[in-house]
Amino acid sequence: MPLPISNAEHIYRSMRRSIINGELPPGERLLIRALCEQFGTSSSPVIEAIRRLEQEGLVVSRQNAGAQVMEWSAQDVVRSFLTREVNDGLAAQLFVECATAKEQDQLVQLNESYHQASRTKDAIRVREADTNYHLHIISCTFPMPMQKAMESTYAITMTHFSNHAVTVPAQFREDTHNELTDIYLGNDPELAARAAREHVRGALSQVVRMGLLQSEDVPASIVLETNNLVGL
Repeated sequence: MPLPISNAEHIYRSMRRSIINGELPPGERLLIRALCEQFGTSSSPVIEAIRRLEQEGLVVSRQNAGAQVMEWSAQDVVRSFLTREVNDGLAAQLFVECATAKEQDQLVQLNESYHQASRTKDAIRVREADTNYHLHIISCTFPMPMQKAMESTYAITMTHFSNHAVTVPAQFREDTHNELTDIYLGNDPELAARAAREHVRGALSQVVRMGLLQSEDVPASIVLETNNLVGL
């Protein structure tokens, strides 16, 4: 039975989810009084939640303007994808080398959850299931401080998808995740690392092709190498 969570934790999780899902758009001001009314609480847990979101880089506080949802530049988004590429590759390699049977079983379950989300055609559920899938590999292989840093890079890239209402054909998504799962459950660490990197590059290339980032914001070699890849 899950333990009860504090008011501040509940508000933090709710606001974080709303930011990543695009319900709180970039630049949105976070008014303490309005949030207190929304969550039916005093200001202390709201301020604590905002402070945590600021530490993650999801919220910024400006002098005379208060707190607002972070607006990421194109460079921020590109660098987050490139950071994911490097770290996801290493995590996939380590997962093949070190994952326990329980961790492998959990990956299979997360892959099935991803398929179930895809069939609902609910973009928010798909992105959440996708993030859970990939961060599971990170959580199995990286120490906690690096896990937190990687959660932030995922938040930036997924928020970018959310704020532009990006969807990917379900068949592409399911085929891609099935292939990745087979590789991650295999015995070739180098293949796993390469597949993970290509998956992230595919997502970045897709964003460029859809005009959500300008090609000049992305190294030309990355765009050219990923023309036929689809990721998320």
